[in-house]
Amino acid sequence: MQIIVTSDNHGYKEPMDKLLQMYPDAKFFLHCGDSEMPEIYLSNYYVVRGNNDQFYDYPEYIILDLNEYYRAMIIHGHKHIIYKDLSVLANFAKSKECNVCFYGHTHIFNDEVVEDIRMINPGSIIRCRDFTPGCYALVDIEKNILNCQRVNF
Repeated sequence: MQIIVTSDNHGYKEPMDKLLQMYPDAKFFLHCGDSEMPEIYLSNYYVVRGNNDQFYDYPEYIILDLNEYYRAMIIHGHKHIIYKDLSVLANFAKSKECNVCFYGHTHIFNDEVVEDIRMINPGSIIRCRDFTPGCYALVDIEKNILNCQRVNF
């Protein structure tokens, strides 16, 4: 199963449309916040509210069963002290019985395990803060194996 995870497009619609065209067979399209776009433009995505989405009625987080092995939280993360320590956000995901957490906000790609939770940040599709190209995460799940790779946009 293929999952496309993106974040922080800040009003740029073209990258969101392009991902849908590039991955027509993807099972899920996830957006970790700061879309700054109305729901009508992101109807194929599971979208959460970022700190710049105050004009849109997205949920703070979404819990999604990806398969029988993986339960994911999708969240922006700006309320969970994510710059210095991911354990607060990881423990929040754990409290919701998730073993994967997709988060945004930092504009920096990350894939690590914290407090037994797989923490994946797709970076920003338009501008990463670590001076690397804009990117997203391509997640492949085969039964109980989750592979994640950074893809430059």
